[in-house]
Amino acid sequence: MAGLAVAVTAAIACTAPAALPSDQSQTWASGRYLDGMIITFFLAGAVVLLRAGSRPILGCAFGTAVSFVVAAATVASYAGSSLPTSGFGSAFNFAEPAVLTQNWTQASVLLASAVTLGLLACWVALALAARRWRAVIPVFGAWVAAVSLVAVAQMTSQASQASTMQAQAVNVPVSASGVRPGEQVAVSSALGWQAWVPLAYQVSWTELQFFNPASQPPPAGVTVVEMPWPGGQPAQPAQPAQPAQASWPHAPAGWRVVAANQAGGWVLWRKA
Repeated sequence: MAGLAVAVTAAIACTAPAALPSDQSQTWASGRYLDGMIITFFLAGAVVLLRAGSRPILGCAFGTAVSFVVAAATVASYAGSSLPTSGFGSAFNFAEPAVLTQNWTQASVLLASAVTLGLLACWVALALAARRWRAVIPVFGAWVAAVSLVAVAQMTSQASQASTMQAQAVNVPVSASGVRPGEQVAVSSALGWQAWVPLAYQVSWTELQFFNPASQPPPAGVTVVEMPWPGGQPAQPAQPAQPAQASWPHAPAGWRVVAANQAGGWVLWRKA
């Protein structure tokens, strides 16, 4: 079973990045795809700490520490020595380092690693002490529970608090843009999922249709089209503003811009 658990973990770690964009090295270093294995290794580790002898515990702790240092060095060299943890996406990807460093803006790999090794040392010390004083066992359990509850509470709170301005920028107000129930809506294939997913929820009466505006006309029956802001990305403060009309330079006759948000990176067009 131990070998199977390790094999499954290694398979997840190696195959999960294949589904991610190649330009998101920080996301590749995220451990969230391995979160499903946490409980398996937690139970195994707890059994070792509570039932194994001192020498096996110290041996396992040493092996764990060495493997962890290698993993931390790999992350630092591949994704950087400091990882962003602000906003929903980063908080979701790097919640554990954020909790360990108590920094929800930028988490240091070195600090997160040091705190983790410190916690490991504490667990090992408590487990060894429990062999001499049974009264330590409830303290061990209470400490583990307290650390877990604090971590879960912080992760849930921070990851669920997406930036209000960003959320409002990406969100498409259907009523304000004039999209009416029953209308067919199409989306440019170049538009990022962050922009079109909120629209898909709001136009629940139909499925979004995707097309390439550079080589295709809007699908038949479509009266509303969502395009990416000119340039394909939300504008940065140092960049000059571009007119929303530039999002669809070859728009067919009769189409006009009815709503746009430069910060959110989208432009909504309507057929007259």
